Amino acid sequence: YAKVEQNMRAYERGIVEWNAKQGLFEKRVEFAPDAPAFPMGHSLSHVDDGVEYVYFCHPLPHVRVRATPDSLLDLQQYESWTCFTNGSQPDDFQLDRDDSEKLVWAWRRNTIRPTREMEEKLVADGTLQPEERAVVLQVAGRNQPVVLHTASVAWNEHRNRWIMIGLEVGATESVLGELYYCEASELTGPWSRAVKIVSHAQYSFYNPRLHPMLNQQDGRYVFFEGTYTQTFSAARHPTPRYDYNQIMYRLDLMDERLEPTRIK
Repeated sequence: YAKVEQNMRAYERGIVEWNAKQGLFEKRVEFAPDAPAFPMGHSLSHVDDGVEYVYFCHPLPHVRVRATPDSLLDLQQYESWTCFTNGSQPDDFQLDRDDSEKLVWAWRRNTIRPTREMEEKLVADGTLQPEERAVVLQVAGRNQPVVLHTASVAWNEHRNRWIMIGLEVGATESVLGELYYCEASELTGPWSRAVKIVSHAQYSFYNPRLHPMLNQQDGRYVFFEGTYTQTFSAARHPTPRYDYNQIMYRLDLMDERLEPTRIK
């Protein structure tokens, strides 16, 4: 859970547990505001090297924890997919490079992961090369970057790849209404080529979520939903009887317009 102010700044985070007998949520733990890794965004389960983890996408699955109740409640057990050295914090961090100066990415505990803002500063001062950023996502066939706000990731049997539905932030058509599809051979990426699949001109469609349990024809058809709302948009009038509702889309992964995203 998260408690947020009117400006959308989260001032408290934690985990609550449903009490079926009393019919309410009970707080189990509250997280320190400066925690390097914590559960946020859409989750997914995946077994890595024989261990089941819960991954959290914000926007990509770069935070994980063992899939046990005790681990979920203990921030010391959370891991970040990061190129910073062990123990790095926002005010004291160092890039991990090998003898050939190549970045070393790994799952590490009690270590921050690079945010988009941090990467922009490191690129600006020459510490990080543009192509070394965690996510270098571009519109397929064009030299046009896509900056993600939120995303949902799932394994797809039809493509035999990880697929992602991502929401762009700051688009000209709508600030939070442009949806992209991309895929990767590994859960951690690289995610590089994206194709726009849905546009909500001057309207918001935020927090997209894939629903693999609804897949059809072994994953050829996938389903995702999002919140359709006038909020955060430039729309002067809400859509009657639809505003602030969930809308579901079906996407055909055989559509030839997705071909530029394919990983051979």
